[in-house]
Amino acid sequence: MTEQEEKKLACELSALSVFRGILKYETMSALIGLLSSDGDIKEKLSLFGKFVYSLSDDNYCFSDFLCRAVYSDENRYIISAAQKSEIPQSLKQNAIRELEIFSRLTELDTKALCGEIDFDGYIPQFDNKKTDFVKTYEERLENVGKYGYGIFASAKMFRVSGEEILPVKSAAVSYTHLTLPTICSV
Repeated sequence: MTEQEEKKLACELSALSVFRGILKYETMSALIGLLSSDGDIKEKLSLFGKFVYSLSDDNYCFSDFLCRAVYSDENRYIISAAQKSEIPQSLKQNAIRELEIFSRLTELDTKALCGEIDFDGYIPQFDNKKTDFVKTYEERLENVGKYGYGIFASAKMFRVSGEEILPVKSAAVSYTHLTLPTICSV
């Protein structure tokens, strides 16, 4: 990827409007920082290392991260579909363009992001699987009652903590805080 292509992609990501919520993730801030960096090799590699590190919860797979982030993003597009409201044409067009950007992101690899860096030492790797977000998101819109949206698309189980509903990543984790009663003692 050329420096001009990197800057263009950084600008496109910075301009997200429908899926703007995914910019809150460390993965996206590291990626945008890397794409827009004019810094030296050390700075670029540091941002790239931060980007790869942030993928650890998604098994170091960028497309898995994007699926999780995009499908759990609570935005006006998915809310309108869930409420069976009319979706303004500008909203639909913006959403499709942004989903096309996410699809392009699933074609990136280490060489695309670090190919311009003149460094012959260790550079971390990450996985990525080509994903057509326009198609898969359309399926989610059509089946929003089945898949849910926002926090409810992020997990199959939830727990309540105070007044907050939180997704449960693993059933085993949710029971680690419980003390089991003694059934018999010797």
